[in-house]
Amino acid sequence: MIKGKISTVLEMPCQRCLKAETVPFETNLEVVLVASDAQASQLQEGYDTWLVEEQRLFLQDFIEDEILLALPLVIMHEKCEAVKELIEVTTETDDSSHQECEAQEKANPFAVLKDLKLN
Repeated sequence: MIKGKISTVLEMPCQRCLKAETVPFETNLEVVLVASDAQASQLQEGYDTWLVEEQRLFLQDFIEDEILLALPLVIMHEKCEAVKELIEVTTETDDSSHQECEAQEKANPFAVLKDLKLN
C-alpha cells in the first residue's frame, strides 16, 4: 500500500483569459498495489488500486497519474477579462428579413411533391 500526500504549486493557464494562474495543489493518497484484476476484486470496497505490471512500479508515472486525476476541471482567475468579447445577438430585425423568415416558415415542405402526383 502507498499512503502519502502530494503537494506542490502548479502554474496553469486560466480558461478565461489564457494567462498563467498559480494553483496550490494538494492531494492525499491511499492506493493498494495489485498484480492482477482478480487480486483487486478480492479487496474490500473503498480502496483505490493500482495495477503493477511485471513486478515494477514507475513512480514518475504513478505520481503523474495521481496529479492528473486530482486536478480541478476548470482553472480561472477570480476576476479577469475574456480573451475575446462575447458577441451579443439581438432579437431586433428589420421588417424585410422578418417577412422572409415568416414566408419560409409558411411554405409547405411537400409542395414539390404535388408536381409528381399522378393523374
